Amino acid sequence: MKNPFAPTITKEEKRFRQDLDRWKAMAQASGSEVDRALLKSQPPEVLRLIGPKIESAFSAKARNSGELYPIEEKDFSGRDVVRYFGDIAKAFEPFNLPTAKIKLGKVVHFEGRPYLEGQIPPAVQRAMLLRANGFAE
Repeated sequence: MKNPFAPTITKEEKRFRQDLDRWKAMAQASGSEVDRALLKSQPPEVLRLIGPKIESAFSAKARNSGELYPIEEKDFSGRDVVRYFGDIAKAFEPFNLPTAKIKLGKVVHFEGRPYLEGQIPPAVQRAMLLRANGFAE
């Protein structure tokens, strides 16, 4: 009798299937008919040789394309993850907005209270002027 708790596929086979799915997604995104045909028709031994070349060619093409390519795959524990390949400038484009120039107001202190330079109340302006000219209030 077959052990029901024994794994049906090995870790190596599972890793190969994950790699194959990633290579297929990369071939689909790059639009290469030859790569897609090779991935469908070749035995696993050949695919292990071709796959890294497809991945490096896709990465080189995607790096300077000005686009991001989402590749959905499963990680080592079986969770669905999305990995993005492509131009890093495109990835951070929303965060590279031009800066807004601002001017901070000058703070003036009088009798222990802070005031913004253009927003000093008239009574405080009068007191400051009198004190600057040597008069008491």
